[in-house]
Amino acid sequence: MQILNSKKNHYWLLKILFASAVFAICTIVLYRYQLKNGFAVLPGDRYDTVISTVILEHWYHTLLGQANWSDVLYFYPYKRTIAHTDAFFLIGVTYYPFRLIGFDPFISSELAGIATKAIGFVAMILFARKAFSLNFWWALACASLFTLSSSLASHSSRYQLYSMAYVPLISYLAYTAIHELIIGNNRRFRNFGLMAAILFGALCITSFYVAWFYAYFVLALILILVVAIGAKGRQELFVQIRRSFMSVSIVVMVGVCALLPFIWAYYPKSLEVGTRSYEGVVRNTIPLEDVLQVGGGNLLFGRFYKELLSYVSPAYSPQHEYSYTGFALPIFFLFIFGVFEAVRKRQAIQNGLLISSIGIATIATWITALNIGGVSLWFIIFHAVPGAKALNMVAAFQIFLVFPVTLVSIWFLSRQNLRLSLALLVVGVLFLGELTTPYLKLDRNIELNRISGVTLPPKECKVFYVDGWRNQENIPGFSESINGHYAHNLTAMLIAQKIRLPTINGNASFTPLDWDFAFPNSEDYDTRVLAYARKHNVSGLCKYSLEGHQWSVIRDMGDLQNLAPAPDTRQ
Repeated sequence: MQILNSKKNHYWLLKILFASAVFAICTIVLYRYQLKNGFAVLPGDRYDTVISTVILEHWYHTLLGQANWSDVLYFYPYKRTIAHTDAFFLIGVTYYPFRLIGFDPFISSELAGIATKAIGFVAMILFARKAFSLNFWWALACASLFTLSSSLASHSSRYQLYSMAYVPLISYLAYTAIHELIIGNNRRFRNFGLMAAILFGALCITSFYVAWFYAYFVLALILILVVAIGAKGRQELFVQIRRSFMSVSIVVMVGVCALLPFIWAYYPKSLEVGTRSYEGVVRNTIPLEDVLQVGGGNLLFGRFYKELLSYVSPAYSPQHEYSYTGFALPIFFLFIFGVFEAVRKRQAIQNGLLISSIGIATIATWITALNIGGVSLWFIIFHAVPGAKALNMVAAFQIFLVFPVTLVSIWFLSRQNLRLSLALLVVGVLFLGELTTPYLKLDRNIELNRISGVTLPPKECKVFYVDGWRNQENIPGFSESINGHYAHNLTAMLIAQKIRLPTINGNASFTPLDWDFAFPNSEDYDTRVLAYARKHNVSGLCKYSLEGHQWSVIRDMGDLQNLAPAPDTRQ
């Protein structure tokens, strides 16, 4: 018996080592450009990536005990400013140890992404084996495709989307909890149910889009499963829930409590800044062409699909960055075949009802997000489903669908009894279909140099604002409007984190209604800033010159000329 256990342990150790090697290869492939340039040029640009890094830096200071988790030191004196965009909490947790070690904010952001992807890789293996009954090798293929996903890689500058890694983990915990509930093991149901509920609450204050898409998908899945299990199944489930009423109540109550931080921060902010209009949102639903739109950066299918569209839909043009969230042709058709297979044989295969229901839920929710000739079923979702009015880029839903599409596709492939050589060839094509070129525009050293000369503010300074960069409206690659709104505001946000002093500057998905800090090189900029300061009774206001690296203390709020240069406190 000891020999058998020893062989079994040895076999599992080899699997762990092999899976680790595969994840390492996936990581090298995903980060090949960063590795080649020595992490000098990173995904994203000097605007969106900097906003994400500022929020991650905020969580670093929060976990150090130096900051209030809901206030991010910009848009002063507004409170709960974390709710002006995604909160990045779970990404911030993985970011924290790398900053603690001493990596700079931008390197730490990249390493946090790798650590988060590792969580998703392992969780995908666990869920694929548990819920889809895949063997280790097919589950490993599933996890690899999920990690390499072209739509995720092409949006790798959106750090909040790294939280997709927690979708298979929450799913694994929830599936296990429900299984334990059905067989009457209340203790294990509570343990797994509580973990799933708490983790979903954490996901909400990480990425609202991912959390909402997940909840929407699960809601559709539950409705389909309730119908699929039939009257007898519903009765048995109800009886089991009644028997475990106390345990179910505990899990539900903890789940509600886990949502309270998100509700506390975001609900008042939604009332403050307002929600979306359907007329604006419908433009960001998914045209049929975008279902397979992998973008020109996709190495295998990008150019081919562009040429195909020039013949079948010559009037088509991508509308925004989330147009590039579609699926490569092979995995899309494997998914379609997989859904038909699962539905047709749902009574004969293991977990057939679940797999077929996941396939149907994927297609059903996908259809609601489509836009055909300007008409979309999203109109119903927008008005009927709580939280939908807070969404703008509905097209990002295809990024979430990477999770179920990958699972169903690999499940179908695993049932074809392919010879090893043919299976490796097909999986190899699937892998190649996910390779893409990320959007790399952020020069890490330039961003660090922007704040390297910042001196300590004088003691009188309790809050600050910045002037503009010289000729910032003409920064290459962006319009004058974008440069005028973002360049100085984002540098102010970085400075605020560095010196731990709040700024009235800032920019995010939503800005306060009286925000008026664009175009800092215009003659009325100081007037606008000081009018805001007077309105909000801001005291201890200072101005920092981005070009001159000099602080000025504003002595008289009514006199713009009284800007007293502060002594140089450079250390």
